[in-house]
Amino acid sequence: MKKNLFILVCLCFTLIGFSQKVNKKAVVPAPKNWMETVISTKKAVMDKIQKEGIPFDSLNVNPEIQALLKQYPSEVNAVMSYLDVAGRKKFLSSVDGSSEKALMENICRYIRKTAYFESGIRDLMAENNLEKRTTGLLELFMIANEVYKVDEQLAW
Repeated sequence: MKKNLFILVCLCFTLIGFSQKVNKKAVVPAPKNWMETVISTKKAVMDKIQKEGIPFDSLNVNPEIQALLKQYPSEVNAVMSYLDVAGRKKFLSSVDGSSEKALMENICRYIRKTAYFESGIRDLMAENNLEKRTTGLLELFMIANEVYKVDEQLAW
């Protein structure tokens, strides 16, 4: 009886410590200016496509990605981990929020409960201001990414 009680108390302290660790990680918000930098980078890529007439197939966005990675490594790595090479091109060459929507749909495949995120996607895609739409979807993605990390930690 005493042994079982001891194990139960140890387990409770372990779970409390783990939940505090998870909560500390989950409350760190992404800086807002990283989203503004992504939007301005997208506009620059679109200008490059339009002014220079670069076909999408030969578009090279690696310099832009590397510049974003230097400034905001954790945020950009989180986004890039869900995109292949073509997805990266689309991500940096679309300004209408479609690539962010696809990004959210992709991460939702890995999250157990997605109703909140699906509702958020619908609401944000109805937004007429493209910058607000893009920023909102990126904010939602960062929240979804944190939820996914917690889901992974709790899946043990």
